[in-house]
Amino acid sequence: MLASSRPPRPGGSAPRRAIHGQFEEGLHIGRFNSRRGITTQSPADGGAQERTLAAQHRAWAGRVSDRWPRTGAFLRRVADHYDEWARREDDQSERFGDDGH
Repeated sequence: MLASSRPPRPGGSAPRRAIHGQFEEGLHIGRFNSRRGITTQSPADGGAQERTLAAQHRAWAGRVSDRWPRTGAFLRRVADHYDEWARREDDQSERFGDDGH
């Protein structure tokens, strides 16, 4: 892991600020990749599954944001990522339909 290869800060405090964003990005990718596992869906379904996951993450963000704003922001970023995937799935579904299927 990136944080494990950095020298400790004086006094043993948290990793240097420069890697905080990279650490959060790693958490984001891990959350996105591990949440679903392998999925199947009809090519005509579009991004319905992804929109459901985006809504779930936004609801979680809404529940925790007042007390843990960074966690809320993290969950909203994951939701945004699912929204992007939903649009990709929608585009694929449209192309599938355009091919006469």
